[in-house]
Amino acid sequence: MDSQFINDGKEFGYTGEELRKYVFTRKEEQRLIEEREREERKTAKEVQREKRAHELVIKKQALKLAKFKAADAETVANRSVTATSDFYLTMVMMISMRKSPIKSLIYNDGNDVSVNRQTFEKMRDIDCCSHSVTMFAQQNGFANYRGPTSEVLPDTKQQPDDVDRIKFGRTKEVEGRPVNISTLTLADDEFYNMNHKRRGDCIIFSHDKYDSKMPLGQRENSSADAKLCQKTFQELGFEVQIHKNQKKKDLLDILQKESERDHSDCDALVIVFMSHGGNDEGLEYLCAYDDKFRTTKLWEPFTGDKCPTLAGKPKLFFIQACRGDKIDKGVGLRVTTDSIAFTAEEYVVPAHADLLVMWGSFEGLFSFRSSRGGINGSVFLHHLSLALKEEGTSTPLMDILIKVIRRVALDFESKVGAGHALDCNKQVPHISCTLTRKLLFTKPSKLQS
Repeated sequence: MDSQFINDGKEFGYTGEELRKYVFTRKEEQRLIEEREREERKTAKEVQREKRAHELVIKKQALKLAKFKAADAETVANRSVTATSDFYLTMVMMISMRKSPIKSLIYNDGNDVSVNRQTFEKMRDIDCCSHSVTMFAQQNGFANYRGPTSEVLPDTKQQPDDVDRIKFGRTKEVEGRPVNISTLTLADDEFYNMNHKRRGDCIIFSHDKYDSKMPLGQRENSSADAKLCQKTFQELGFEVQIHKNQKKKDLLDILQKESERDHSDCDALVIVFMSHGGNDEGLEYLCAYDDKFRTTKLWEPFTGDKCPTLAGKPKLFFIQACRGDKIDKGVGLRVTTDSIAFTAEEYVVPAHADLLVMWGSFEGLFSFRSSRGGINGSVFLHHLSLALKEEGTSTPLMDILIKVIRRVALDFESKVGAGHALDCNKQVPHISCTLTRKLLFTKPSKLQS
């Protein structure tokens, strides 16, 4: 198998360290696939074993109940229950609640049915699960019985006691919830599945000039930032689109059309946005060519309920824009060790899950551009692209982004001239994240051919 991976890597042009990384990645993918297959076979066997055991339990329970009814037929006639059917319904429900020290029982129709302790003790001795109770009740003429109620009881303020019996997170029909959305990612997978037919779309919005009614200056080097991001995400396998100086309506239309596309065969989605921005009484906004709009408009069309074919898949948003007009002068630290000084990551997912939004600066602060130190535009996008090129296919994304934050925070300081308010200021990128798994941009062979 190793020789096959080595030959594949050589066909893609890998040599030396790159070839070693490629072989390692392919071996790890193969190991995960084999491990998953073993788990699936193991699970299938366990399900069959549990099914057979459950069927046996049901037969034994039905036999016990039949013997109980036959033995106590004469006693039952003298009970306070007004009808035989009511008594047996009570019996079945008492069995399902045998561990509860109850004296009377309120069930679906709201009646209070009393059962003496002797009968209760006999019922409790019958080992019967709730599911079997319901089956038995329905098989014996109680067609409308549905088990313990899951609603607030009539004419009372009592809350349902069986709510936490529900297995939360399982798919079911709920108004407003899309269902039966196909996914290749298992509920307990640690990593997102990045082996769909397509890596996905990367949409870049670049703004460097604005309508005359917008009192904004031109953004130099925005085109250079766009080309840098384009190359970076193309190397990761994304299909990149660049949109320059879009009007607000056109920009929002592009996002909406992208949301309405079928992303079933895609791994992920990336949106990169470059423009001016700000904060208006606590509400952040971004600037299109002719108007500003709420920052949340970037990702709202792609939440799981709006774009079901991206549900459970990573949706990444990188924003280069100021978030206000505050400044950060930084804090001087001295690292000390022993007084010696040195210089120095079937089921239901929430609609807003699997989103990552990364800004170039912290809330309310400036986001800088530079032409120093090899940077020719956005400081944030420069370090993001550099880090993704270096480790994009070998390191989980969150680890990479932490390095980006560190590089921007520690390596950059603004230089605009002594005495200027924006001189000698620091910048730190900010992440808002609801990713539910680790994300690794592997290099599958389909993206290399």
